[in-house]
Amino acid sequence: RRIVAWVYQQDPHSIVHVVMSDGEMLKLTFVPDQNVFAWGPSRVPGVFGDGAARVIDVVCTEGAEEDEVTILVKRTIAGQTKQYIERLYSLNWGKDIRDYKGLHCSIEYDGAPTNKVYGAHHLKGETVAALADGWLLEGLTVAADGSVQLDADPEVKFSKVLVGLQPEAPYVVPLPISEETRQGASDGRSIRVTGVVISMLRTLGLEVGPTDIKMLPMRKPAQADWSQPPAPQTGLSELTKLLPAWSKEGYFKVRGRGGLPFHIRAIHPDVTVVK
Repeated sequence: RRIVAWVYQQDPHSIVHVVMSDGEMLKLTFVPDQNVFAWGPSRVPGVFGDGAARVIDVVCTEGAEEDEVTILVKRTIAGQTKQYIERLYSLNWGKDIRDYKGLHCSIEYDGAPTNKVYGAHHLKGETVAALADGWLLEGLTVAADGSVQLDADPEVKFSKVLVGLQPEAPYVVPLPISEETRQGASDGRSIRVTGVVISMLRTLGLEVGPTDIKMLPMRKPAQADWSQPPAPQTGLSELTKLLPAWSKEGYFKVRGRGGLPFHIRAIHPDVTVVK
């Protein structure tokens, strides 16, 4: 495969967005003064034919507050090929979770409290998600008239709603752990990560665990208070205990929820090594 388009987004972060000939988009983030470079996939939700949605092109323009990146995406919707022009959401969205735009190909509603929004004709028949006053509602369906019923509590209505395609859950897998012990380095011996403390920035919905089927929430789930938006967390989390699992590299994963902010600054594992 080959590169078919690329742009450099200087502000607010130094990121190169690259479109490949197979429709995948990659990002190169770099901090030259610290000699840090990192490639990663930038997947868009949806399908095209029998595979994933394809990014066709990308442009970057100077916006009022930061450089704005816009992509052209090809998807199959209701059996037909569609192309969408979408602007990537800003990472500098402030502190109010209601202003976060983490869904793709989305529409916005901002008005009187309601439990149904209209205008998603371009996603007719698709399964979508909603950020309703900051609460993530998953598994919603766009009706034939372009409406989406916000299936939370039937008595609850929302004033600020974003409806769109839900991206994959973001995740981080730390590098293999090498722990110094009295017997020397832990390389080659079984390691168990017993707990994790995470430094985060305006983040919601984190889970952590040694495998995908052993994930635990970083915060104890609370009864939803629909009258107040959820509060993103900044700073150090409390120590979260992990379910038991041993490996040679101390493998574990930190995972978010697709559509919610996910900004990890540091991960501090608590490790036990077999003697």
